[in-house]
Amino acid sequence: MQVDTGRFEGHCQNFYDMNWRSLGVHCTYPEGEGVSTPDGFEEMKIIAAQLSKEFPFVRVDLYNVGGKIYFGEITFYPSSGYGKFKPEAFDEELGERFTEY
Repeated sequence: MQVDTGRFEGHCQNFYDMNWRSLGVHCTYPEGEGVSTPDGFEEMKIIAAQLSKEFPFVRVDLYNVGGKIYFGEITFYPSSGYGKFKPEAFDEELGERFTEY
């Protein structure tokens, strides 16, 4: 999961695994302070899995506002595919998860 904070001032990104453990990486923007697991997280994972099941990779943007989950967009190439992960080794680790369709 990618969590962006301070998008208009002091933009930071944090990445988490499916159990909300920090991956300790960032891409494009620096890693910020950790954030709490959002309300409705389990439901958000189900929605994201349903919306992404036909694609080898896609980012599904979901928002929890006042306890209600909203869909934002589907993005096939975050950062136009040019984002650089730090540490760089994570880029290869992530790439190894891709399988042919």
